[in-house]
Amino acid sequence: MYAFCSATTRAGEPCQFAARKATGLCVNHDPSYKEQQRQNATSGGKKIYAGLHAQKREQNPPITLQDRASIQALAASLLTAELQGNLSPTQARNAIRLLNIAARNFDKGAYNTPAHHNPDYYLQRRKNADQLLLPSDE
Repeated sequence: MYAFCSATTRAGEPCQFAARKATGLCVNHDPSYKEQQRQNATSGGKKIYAGLHAQKREQNPPITLQDRASIQALAASLLTAELQGNLSPTQARNAIRLLNIAARNFDKGAYNTPAHHNPDYYLQRRKNADQLLLPSDE
């Protein structure tokens, strides 16, 4: 069993995060941990950005949002990357929000019709997205 943080939330409720042994506060409330949190936040975003842009570009367009199959393929790759620990939940959530916006740009009448995707086209788009988001086996 672990001890809870002794601080209170902005809403005035007791914090429910686990306390650090040294201070009795969680990483969100411990002032000595603020600098580490700031470094973690900036380095994580830079690593993801650098990783995405370091990929090879000689194949089909790696990510396209021109049709529903492409958006679905990217969403599936994002989910896989998050589940494998390659994307934080926050990064995945932000990307999914952008995909939602992209999907809304399609004609509204198309939402009420069944989706008919070309499986080969979808799988190629999924392969391209996986190459950008998932570590290679090399």
